[in-house]
Amino acid sequence: MITIISGTNRPNSRSKIISDFYLSVLKEFYSGKLALYNLEDLPTSLFHSKMYESDFQDSNLRSIQNDYIIPADKWIFVLPEYNGSIPGVMKLFIDALSVKDYKETFSNKKLALVGLSSG
Repeated sequence: MITIISGTNRPNSRSKIISDFYLSVLKEFYSGKLALYNLEDLPTSLFHSKMYESDFQDSNLRSIQNDYIIPADKWIFVLPEYNGSIPGVMKLFIDALSVKDYKETFSNKKLALVGLSSG
């Protein structure tokens, strides 16, 4: 499975447009399962002070992890440049995923980074 992550929670972002484009191109050339997750859809319940304690991991995040992240053997992160780096929500998302099932989440995965900038 290949999962594309649109790496910003900004509404109507260019990252989402590029992610949609990648998905359409992959559908033409890849016969396996494809998924797209837009961080604009990330539940705000994720943002709480106990997010790094595995007993308090948000159930919505757990569903995202089980549906989009763990089953994927390849990821494509589409990330806008934000103040010389990547959006904080993407950093938070990666951190939050590391709380449970670290090995299943991150081991033996291939990753492509697609960066975009208006400048």
